[in-house]
Amino acid sequence: MGKIPNTNILVDKFRVGRYRKHTFVYFLSHFHSDHYCELSEHWNFGIIYMTHETRQLCVNKFPNLADCTVALELDVPCMIFLDKDNTEAIQVTLIDANHCPGSCMMLFEGKMGTILHTGDFRFSPKFFENEKLFPPMNYNEEEKGIACDIDHLICDGTFSEDDKIFESQEVAYNHILGIVKKHQDYRIYLFAYQLGKEEIFISLAKHFKTKIVLTPERYKTIELIGMDTQYFTTDETEGWIFVRHFIQRRKMDIEEYSIMGPTIFIVLTGKAEFVGATKKYIYNGKYSSHCDSKEMERFIKAICPRTLEFHSHPDTDKSRKFRGYLQRTYCRGNPSSCKQLESKLVDLHAKVIEKEFGDISTDFTKIARPPAMRKRKRHRASGAKLIHKKPIMTLTDDEEDENTADSNKNIPKVEIQKDDSEEDIDDLFNSDEDNLFKKPTEDVSKPNKRQKLC
Repeated sequence: MGKIPNTNILVDKFRVGRYRKHTFVYFLSHFHSDHYCELSEHWNFGIIYMTHETRQLCVNKFPNLADCTVALELDVPCMIFLDKDNTEAIQVTLIDANHCPGSCMMLFEGKMGTILHTGDFRFSPKFFENEKLFPPMNYNEEEKGIACDIDHLICDGTFSEDDKIFESQEVAYNHILGIVKKHQDYRIYLFAYQLGKEEIFISLAKHFKTKIVLTPERYKTIELIGMDTQYFTTDETEGWIFVRHFIQRRKMDIEEYSIMGPTIFIVLTGKAEFVGATKKYIYNGKYSSHCDSKEMERFIKAICPRTLEFHSHPDTDKSRKFRGYLQRTYCRGNPSSCKQLESKLVDLHAKVIEKEFGDISTDFTKIARPPAMRKRKRHRASGAKLIHKKPIMTLTDDEEDENTADSNKNIPKVEIQKDDSEEDIDDLFNSDEDNLFKKPTEDVSKPNKRQKLC
């Protein structure tokens, strides 16, 4: 998640747009709540690109987004424009991410270089069959550096710890199939997220010639993404395999359900330590939609990007050590070569902003927060005393006007909507990924004399 380097493209990040409408281009990698959580019914700050399945789900939940969402086909290079004048363009190709229906990786190509954003993904050897990402001419038995020339890779790091090792999805499915075979006289509850793992449900329905019982909400999801509904039902009398959301698992007691008849729970996740399978008849399906550490290394080894970063990674020593190992081992770039590369690439973000707001000579990355944010009181802990590093003084009208004029020199102004909360503004200016440089306009309704930090 975050901003694509040297562009005004944001992936799974939608809050920034409310402060600078139509200066960013957005992508939604898939329709899981932790990725679309910044969207709302009133969002209208630009164009969002996504797959067809994701758009169906997005418009169903947020009907007002129908006019600002665009569906792109998988594996088809598309030209998109980054500015209103349609002068700055890049090419983007969406690639199946093997995470959930509609999930995609994004391959960006343009003046800023070639950048691959994986979104959330689960590696599969089938990735190597994608000729756009892995040209056949580059193949070697070692499977190292066989991808197209990737300048920067933004990789899913959900399980970026060297001891996070899962079974392959095929082995995990056979494990689930074995559990179900032993309990064909039981009611079986499968727990998964609202979207994902549908391939397991269909395979079980075909194998046991039964229908999978879904909640009405999940059944509608199946219809929206265009999946065959003949294997599913909402009638509990038509099947003995039920699918429920992870959240419902917390409220369901296996002992209470066993009173009504023999019952087992199967939790479909790679997070074995979070399953809590200490009771009898609760099983871990060991089926993950994310890469484990070995698959992650194999994928990065095949890419061999110049530079590498991770998103959604755990903040642990093990993860930092493993990510550092991957960067040192498989990145083709060194500090000097990366600087030379950056000097050759074009910062399309700066060019788009310059067209919107005029010539800007200020270093965007070093501009401090506006005065309203600097004066905001902060406490490190409950009951802590506020300590000002600089004295507070009151300026006269003339001094203030002169001071304000100097401080605003060469800095473009942009209006902030009245409904923007101070907390949201704080999140915006704390983001390391955004080159935020605008300063809010002065509120003329305030008194002439006010306190200001030196």
